[in-house]
This record gives sequence, structure tokens and C-alpha cells, in this order.
Amino acid sequence: MPDVRTVLNGQFDSGHYTLDYTVGDLTVEQLHHHHEGSTIGTPASIYLHVAWVEDLVINHMLQGRPTIYDSQGWAEKLPDAPVHRGPSSLEWALSVKAPDAASLKAYADAVRPALTEYIANASDEELDRVIEFFAGPTPIYNALAMLIWNLANHTGELAALRGLAGLKGLPM
Repeated sequence: MPDVRTVLNGQFDSGHYTLDYTVGDLTVEQLHHHHEGSTIGTPASIYLHVAWVEDLVINHMLQGRPTIYDSQGWAEKLPDAPVHRGPSSLEWALSVKAPDAASLKAYADAVRPALTEYIANASDEELDRVIEFFAGPTPIYNALAMLIWNLANHTGELAALRGLAGLKGLPM
């Protein structure tokens, strides 16, 4: 039976592959398209949200480090695509203007090694450690499972938005 760390990292790898597919070929116009009357964000904001939440949880919440966004100057690299500090909102989502999908993926690619490394090196005791999480106290293993849920949930949103744009939703 595989170790839980291998399973978690495998789930993140598969999820990131599919997430990247959902925005990888979008034009700048498609990245920022908002369906009038809807409460869902734009593809750019949804993708950025997923990367930001992973960064915030893995680096700041679990390890007490600065986020990759802050420590590597991503506010300067993506000046028109700020992360949300606090709950995301439609107002925030509509403010996100990324130059292209590749620039958003560059930020996500900067975050992902910290996630993989943290999981690979976490002891059983670390995974059992209870932290203050968005919905209250939870063990780290559960926080990681919630990150996988967040990744899958938002990948589904992006796939649906692709379908509304007349594109294939998912690569499978």
C-alpha cells in the first residue's frame, strides 16, 4: 500500500495537470471573460485563487514562512493580478488582469515545489498536528485534503467555463 504522502502528492500532481489544461490555451480575452449576471469569477481569477490558497496554506499557515507571492515579488511580476487578502469576492475576481495564462502558470509553478516538498517530508506527527484553518481547527492531513478539494472544485468551474466558450472542458 502506498504511503499517504505519495498519495497526496499524486493527487496534487494530477489535479495541477488538469487545472493547467483548463487555462493553458485560453486567449487573454477568454482568461478575463465574465458571464454577465453570474457570480463566478473569470478563468484568470479562479486559477490565481487556487495557486494563492496553496501558497498561503503551505508556506504561511503550515510553516510560518512568507508566501512565495510575497517573498519572490509576484505582486511586481503580476501587478494587475493581485491575490485576495481575505475571502475572495466577485469584485476582486473582476479586478484580476493577467497578461496571459503563462504568467499565471509561472506563479503556480513557483508555489508547487514547496507543496510537494512539504508533503514528502512531513512526519506522521506533523500530518496529525492540529492547526487553525479557514473553518476552524483541523489536522494538517485534513487541511491538505481540503486543498485537493479546492483544486478539483475550481478545476471543474474552469472546465465548465471552457464549455460555455465552446471549448473542450477537460483533457480526458
